[in-house]
Amino acid sequence: MTFAWPWLLLALAVVPLAVIWYRRLLRSRAARRAELAALGLAGPPPGRRATVAPALLLGALALLLLALARPEIGVPLPHREGTVILAFDVSSSMTATDLTPTRMDVAKAAARAVVERQPPTVRVGVVAFGTSGLVTQQPTADRASVIAAIDRLQPGGGTALGSGLQTSLSAITGKTVLVDAPGTSNGVEAQGPDLGYHGSAAVVLFSDGENTTEPDPVEVADLASSAGVRVYPVGIGSPRGTV
Repeated sequence: MTFAWPWLLLALAVVPLAVIWYRRLLRSRAARRAELAALGLAGPPPGRRATVAPALLLGALALLLLALARPEIGVPLPHREGTVILAFDVSSSMTATDLTPTRMDVAKAAARAVVERQPPTVRVGVVAFGTSGLVTQQPTADRASVIAAIDRLQPGGGTALGSGLQTSLSAITGKTVLVDAPGTSNGVEAQGPDLGYHGSAAVVLFSDGENTTEPDPVEVADLASSAGVRVYPVGIGSPRGTV
């Protein structure tokens, strides 16, 4: 516990001084009562109940002086914060109309609902992936900018799920994350401990199809898992499908 005005605690010295003064007063009264009793003019001495009121008064005085010093104490409170990346499949098949009006419009509506439900301390970013991944909105607490980035998305291209996850990880970690295709010599540029730990980050991935190009999305998902990033895939489409 701390005090905003600790110098006011010096005023608590008044309490013991008041106790000393009151005890002297009681002794003086007792001596006077004894003198009057010798003359037959005094009644019985007061009982212990007579000290209850002065004791309560002194206790209230001590609490008042303590409160004037403005005591403060730190209390831990839960605080939700983190980063959410909305990764959109913008392949041409997202124009399909088996969902009304289109798959893309349904995905956008779902993403807006996710944004609206996030607390102010959570930053939200937007990634679009077709034949490759692109950050269309860096993680931000500005909900209007996120909604505008969602509304700007236009379908076209393939379904590079792995690239979408890579780009989402790059937006979360603030560094380039690349998992090269098999047969290349560069291997993995950044992974595991190099990415750090981002347990308060998540990727919500909207897609309507299978991966059509490298890198393997499972490998990228494993990379995300090693960095503590959760990946939530959301399938877009109807059970009957469409051509």
